[in-house]
Amino acid sequence: MDLHINDNWKRVGVRLSGGADSSIIYYAIRKHFKDTDTQVIPLTMNSTQNWWYSTGAKAVMDRVDELLGTTTTDHYIFNDDQPHGSERYVEAVNILSESAIIDLNLDAIYIGLTQNPRGMSEYFDNPEIIKRHDLNEEQVRNYISDRDHSRDLGKPAELEVMELVRGDRTVIQIIPFANLDKLAVAQAYRDLNMTDALYPVTFSCENSDINLRGQQLRHCKHCFFCLERLYAFDRII
Repeated sequence: MDLHINDNWKRVGVRLSGGADSSIIYYAIRKHFKDTDTQVIPLTMNSTQNWWYSTGAKAVMDRVDELLGTTTTDHYIFNDDQPHGSERYVEAVNILSESAIIDLNLDAIYIGLTQNPRGMSEYFDNPEIIKRHDLNEEQVRNYISDRDHSRDLGKPAELEVMELVRGDRTVIQIIPFANLDKLAVAQAYRDLNMTDALYPVTFSCENSDINLRGQQLRHCKHCFFCLERLYAFDRII
């Protein structure tokens, strides 16, 4: 995982949802700047539908503090009260980034976007995989079919490193997995020895029907984001 770090940065934002992708980036950046005066600030967007993002992010922040022996007090949260379709989600996270850049005077901002894995359909066509993970074959096919096809691996993706001009300053935006998929994320966890230490506290499920306020978060195992975890890590947690 190439993070394109500049050691002269003093304030770095990481968009952190608590999912596997953003969490390993957050850990790596925090670890790199641990013994410096550079501040790494988690940025999280909550919505009426996905209210748990800040909850998941806080779980990751606490675990990273535990692993690094640090204490994090800053957490920049944007609460979006509008109903979320895919277009509004993109708009809301962009508002989060733009607001954080201005409010926090950031030098750089990290985003944990990935592309969809190419081999998921073939992987889950295997009856042994379906049985081993106790999955419903029809649900699996439907979720894979209904994925966001604009993120399919091999299609044009956002630039991995981009300069953003905001007022009188230039901010560097880095998307380490912009042209990679969940397999690369799983490899980053292995490279940093975080598969057992950090991955289990991450949460990627987007099934709002089973995750209700006041209840413990749980993975549905069938939504596309859960299936990505099974495909890349061979386990949910």
